Amino acid sequence: ISRVVAEGVSEWKASPKMEFVAKPSLATGPTAAEAALTLSEFADFRCGHCKRASYTLHAFVKAHPEVRFEFYSFPLDGACNEKIPSSSGLSCRLAAAVYCAEKDGKGWEMHDLAFARQDSVNAMATVQEIDAMLAKEIPELGLNWESVQRCIEQPETTDAIKAQAKQGGLANVMGTPTIFANGKMLSRGSLLPVLQTVLDESKSVKN
Repeated sequence: ISRVVAEGVSEWKASPKMEFVAKPSLATGPTAAEAALTLSEFADFRCGHCKRASYTLHAFVKAHPEVRFEFYSFPLDGACNEKIPSSSGLSCRLAAAVYCAEKDGKGWEMHDLAFARQDSVNAMATVQEIDAMLAKEIPELGLNWESVQRCIEQPETTDAIKAQAKQGGLANVMGTPTIFANGKMLSRGSLLPVLQTVLDESKSVKN
């Protein structure tokens, strides 16, 4: 693994730094100015690799309170992402649900629910099926489906998801998950040893 780590870190150091102006759907940890390291992930809730990466990223961030973690939706869905030719509306709907749940302080819980139900969602064909699942599931998160649904339907919600997807496009996100560390693309960012090495490097630069 050490060669993989070394390659990942050297690629990261050579990457151009991106400035993210769009607001992420979710963020945890200290402010960007105070964080030892800021991780920014662009992901789609219907993507299997994103689901697996979420476990690694959460474990890492939980173990390192000095790390800031930002979650940007990059739905592989043309209904809200101009970079994607095909459109089903399903990934965009999930992204909007997470964005809206965060308004009630339950965004991370909705994020986890969306990934936990990924297999069932990927068997669905319509937005109505996703809505039916959410209506049944989210009261357990302490959320009211009617108010979440109203928020999902708001133009500002669609605009926010489109802005995150556009931000990913501007940062050359080609697939999901794509992880950035301090604004630089980290190609092996779902590997714990790579994350740890980048954190150590960032701390040594700051000190």
